Amino acid sequence: MPASVRVSLAVAPVLTVFALAASPALLGQSVPLPEVPLAGVRHIVGLDTVQSQRFGKLSLQNGALRFDAGNSQATIPVTSIVGVFIGSEATQSNHKGGRTLEYVALVAPYYSGRAISAMTRTHVDILTLLYLDSNNGLHSAILSLPKETAATMRMRLIGAGAHNAAPSAGVQPPPGSQQPSQSKLQHLQAIQIEPPDAGNISIPVEFRYAIYERLIERVRNGAKFQKVFRSGDREANSVADLVVLRATLSRFKEGGETKRELTMVAGGTVVDVNAAVSQRDGTVLLSKNVQGRVLYFGENLGVANDVAKRLTKTLDQNF
Repeated sequence: MPASVRVSLAVAPVLTVFALAASPALLGQSVPLPEVPLAGVRHIVGLDTVQSQRFGKLSLQNGALRFDAGNSQATIPVTSIVGVFIGSEATQSNHKGGRTLEYVALVAPYYSGRAISAMTRTHVDILTLLYLDSNNGLHSAILSLPKETAATMRMRLIGAGAHNAAPSAGVQPPPGSQQPSQSKLQHLQAIQIEPPDAGNISIPVEFRYAIYERLIERVRNGAKFQKVFRSGDREANSVADLVVLRATLSRFKEGGETKRELTMVAGGTVVDVNAAVSQRDGTVLLSKNVQGRVLYFGENLGVANDVAKRLTKTLDQNF
């Protein structure tokens, strides 16, 4: 065997040992691995470019959280996230075809349908994300994740640079007592909506911000206001005839979807809200008590849509 070949064979094991010793894993450095997108995620509310109740995959890539529902996607830069919260829910709607099962349960004879519905329940995690847009407007995205996956996603987001402190509700206006004329009310064109204030009420974060998002959604779809601003939106500062809607929760009773369907008389979810619309100077234009309810079929979070529907109706009737 030529001498040069013998030298190469002798050196090869040394080079192999050196390469292993210098590898990131053995030097204590983390080796980045590609993330497998989390499947079975349902969008409840808050992503403007994705329809509510769509299923998709959630992934964290290139400094952004991405929700991919096939023909629609949404991306949230991690650095724009100011709050990450997790909760839980027992639901049937996390199954594709869950609504069909509800109707089967409704028409089944005697109590058999309710038993069928109860057996198809599943527990899911609820992930609530608060994030700011380029105008500093506050958004909240609420997602349903497979059970015991939200905590890991929360840690990944915080590790990637997301903040975890809920923003303040903003500066409250001084109390006002003057009542403007009806003609003045008819000329209002812009409204800013603040997240509901929980006060001393114990309520999961996802309920508060689901009410906020559903209310913005419904008021924007109405015809009373030409412009609807989110909390914190800097553009609202230059609007002369802006009014602000603030809601304060006075009662929250969380029921259960299974209990509602089994008994048809108990397990209702109820939220009582006082809504106040005021001008910049604190003049109160409207103060109204509203109650949202989910009494029969539907997820507990459905109460947010009922509150938003009733508050929007109140705005339509008074402005």
